[in-house]
Amino acid sequence: MDLGRRPGSQAGLWYIQGGPLLEWIRLFPDRTWVRDMTSAKIDDLAAVTKSPLDSTICLDLLCKAHSMPRLTRKSILLLLSFAFPCWTAFAQIEGSVVERGTGTPLPYCSVAVKHSTIGTIANGEGVFRLTRTNEEDTLMFSYIGYRAAEVAVRDIQGELVVALEKYNYELRQVEVFNDNEALYDLVLAAGEHLRSATEHRSKVFFDLSTEVDSQQVEVVESYYNGRFEGPALKELTLKNGRIGVAPLGGQYFLNLNTTAAFASLDIRAKNPNFPTTPFALNKKQLFRTYDLQVVGMHSDGTNIYHLVFEPRSGVTGTFSGELWADGSGKRIDRITLSCSACTPQPFRPVQAGPSIEKVDMRYSIFFRQDAGGDRLAHIELTYDLSYRMGDQQTRKLHTVAILRPYDLGEPFFEPIFDTPYDRSDHCQITFLPYDSVFWSLNQGLVRTDRQEAALRFFADHGALVGHKDRSFTDVDDLLFDGLYTVWSSTSRITRSTIVRSEPPSPIQGNTLAENATQARSTKVDIEATIYLDAYEGPGGYSVRSATILDVFGSRYDLPMESGTNAFLNIWFDLCEIERRRMERDLGSGTLTEEKVRTAHAETMERIERTTLRFEKETSMGKNVEAMQSWNELVLRELGLNNLALFPMLD
Repeated sequence: MDLGRRPGSQAGLWYIQGGPLLEWIRLFPDRTWVRDMTSAKIDDLAAVTKSPLDSTICLDLLCKAHSMPRLTRKSILLLLSFAFPCWTAFAQIEGSVVERGTGTPLPYCSVAVKHSTIGTIANGEGVFRLTRTNEEDTLMFSYIGYRAAEVAVRDIQGELVVALEKYNYELRQVEVFNDNEALYDLVLAAGEHLRSATEHRSKVFFDLSTEVDSQQVEVVESYYNGRFEGPALKELTLKNGRIGVAPLGGQYFLNLNTTAAFASLDIRAKNPNFPTTPFALNKKQLFRTYDLQVVGMHSDGTNIYHLVFEPRSGVTGTFSGELWADGSGKRIDRITLSCSACTPQPFRPVQAGPSIEKVDMRYSIFFRQDAGGDRLAHIELTYDLSYRMGDQQTRKLHTVAILRPYDLGEPFFEPIFDTPYDRSDHCQITFLPYDSVFWSLNQGLVRTDRQEAALRFFADHGALVGHKDRSFTDVDDLLFDGLYTVWSSTSRITRSTIVRSEPPSPIQGNTLAENATQARSTKVDIEATIYLDAYEGPGGYSVRSATILDVFGSRYDLPMESGTNAFLNIWFDLCEIERRRMERDLGSGTLTEEKVRTAHAETMERIERTTLRFEKETSMGKNVEAMQSWNELVLRELGLNNLALFPMLD
């Protein structure tokens, strides 16, 4: 599928022809019939086209708004039925899952398309959304302690409410474990089974909400590539995200690295930052540390036993919890770990002064059994903190975080950029550009009513990052600490833009010429790179890019002279010219991941060669004639006259 470039895009936005209809129309203003239709009241249709609706409906609305003949409308609809085959093939389904008899919502219930890897989970209110279903699909609903249910998509009419029946546990059948040692063997077998899991990669959705003293102060949604080994999260690489925050009492309360807590807790091994789990112990240690008890059993064709484990009297530094598994320990449905006043615990205040007095934590791992063997379905992490402020005031923080892997073996294209992984999740998310197409293709959990109300409150009283269309340069200073400067035609850099990572070595003399004998690498190292991201949509890959100045990693320790700022901006503009050349190359033909990565590597090589040539020919900005020549190139390509903005003195 070819790609089209959105007109007027400074940041290099690209859209697939199979993307949102409104964007598709804007891509082809040169086509007569499309140009005519765009004079209709497109803004009135914005609410309709924000969600991925059937292309036939959307185009019919446009055609009727433009009073086009019936035959012409049919012709256009026929054309688009081939251009957007995936839109008419898939349907969006929303519904809720409740307990039969009581109507109580079942939060985070698993919803899957039978015989596929497609699925989701309900939100905290039991509401779910699936966007990739067709008429032949069957939906499967499963929740620990409840009988699973199936619903054929073709049978869904109106609002879908799925009521799951709660199991009646049959304690009389638990006599198989009349020997207490068998319980310990079961837990040991489960631990061994978890340790035998193979490694896999997948996409990951992460959702977090935080309340302080019952007021919502933080909402985070983000996507990652994840590397897993059974229940253990080994690595997360950020793809994109968005944040909503609001202050309480003039202060922000942020969970800067909750994903690190997920990644560091491997229940199969001991960890100095978390209480011990029974699955990290050998048989002797398990006997000495835990009491085990069977509290029930149910059967879905396999007998699933519900075990409770509690630390023995006097034992500290361990989790309590529950296990749902078969008698062999080779099928595990769920593991829940909990502790009150946890010791040890992984949370630390960012600033000196405040302290965390108490942590209560609950960590639940859910597995799917419908795809052959245990497959991680999702992880829930809930924690409550007593946070003592410097003024002796104590705040109560309550956080709920969900991490859900999906599309096993099909990770995202990872952005080509040296993301500062030692920075917080918030800092990384804040740098990334908003991408309406990405978010339309990757819809996470349905927001709860409370979250929606919180986001409206954040918009008025706090900050929303990544919730609106913005350029790379429109970054919220609240969370972003200026590691990078993004090229912009309306914003010029100066020598003071570059922040040194360490104090520079003293340089004697007052001019560049007087310092010419000193090695250049010790005085100047201006670093630029190209941010390039891609995602795979219905018609292939779509990309976006930006030219980035690494202000923290760059150095410019030469004295300030009349040509310094012109020199820096011409060089940065030359990097931008190479980025635009890359976009033109990517805009021709079909995109593949290999083509995207090759184009980026070639662009970086050209930038390096151009930088060396520019520095040499201009004598680091001293050669006026050469500077004029390079300035003319920038003026011709970008319409920017740096020598007019920063005149050089003869």
